[in-house]
Parts: sequence; C-alpha cells; structure tokens
Amino acid sequence: MKYDLNLLPVLLVMMEERNVTRAAERLGITQPALSNALNRLRETLNDPLFIRERYGMRPTPKAEQLAQVVGAALSSIDKVILGQQDFDPLHATRLFTLAPNSYVEFIMIPAIVARLRACAPGIRLRLTPFGNDVTETGVISGNTDMVLGRIVEPSDNLVVQHLMEEGLA
Repeated sequence: MKYDLNLLPVLLVMMEERNVTRAAERLGITQPALSNALNRLRETLNDPLFIRERYGMRPTPKAEQLAQVVGAALSSIDKVILGQQDFDPLHATRLFTLAPNSYVEFIMIPAIVARLRACAPGIRLRLTPFGNDVTETGVISGNTDMVLGRIVEPSDNLVVQHLMEEGLA
C-alpha cells in the first residue's frame, strides 16, 4: 500500500488543534488544502479520523491510536535529521538571501544586521528586490531564502508566518 507521508503532520496538528482553520494556519497552508489533505488521509486509512462536533473536531479511536505512533515516529526522524544539522551561529559561515519589501527593509533589516554581528558574525546577508509576487523574488526557484513583506495568496509549498502588525498613520 502507498502512503503519502506528507499527510502525517496533518494528523498530528489536527489532534492538537481540533479545528481545521487553526490547523491550516499552523501548517502554513490554506483551509481548503488542509481539508483536501484530511480527506486523502481519511480515504487512505478508511476511517473518518475526526468527527465534527459543536465546538471543534473529536478524534476517532483510530486517530488517537495513530497519532501516538505517528508522533513517536516523526519525533525519531526529527532527532536523526536535526542531530545532523547542528547549527552554531557563532561559528557558522553562510550567505542568506533575503527579499524584504522597502518598508521591512527600513524597519527590520538594521536590527537583523546588528543582531547577526553580535551573535553570528560569519553570517552574511544579500538583499534582493521584493517582487510583485513570490515567483519574482526567487523564493520558488530556491534562489532566495526568505521573503519579508506582505504575501498575497502564497503557494501551498511555502511556509508563511505572520511577523508583525503595523498600522500606517
């Protein structure tokens, strides 16, 4: 039987959140994408996994049993992979390419540079223009490590995280 291992984190986050919208936000995907992933997982496992209730989703016994096993397995995998990726900022030497919009460049980049000088002197930053969409910035192609700015309708394979709330006056 074929399994889509990308669906396993969906199960774990749903177990914690018990809410499709919040789980989607945590995973950095849209609510429809999470619903689609959950439906594929239900079909693969031949179980509803979560039952809709008045105040969220209740896991089925099979979901609870699987979550323990999947959680332990993914934790073991994380330990192996992350153990190989020890990062020592004080001795690291690397170039990171960032694509900040002009506002973020003005507000955040000076603080980031100051922090890097103190904590990670071997890290260098290269700034590239923030485009009208994420394809222009180079993040999809892998030429840019991080985009800093307002991202409208990101693709499902990007992790998007809210960094700050700023009002214009």
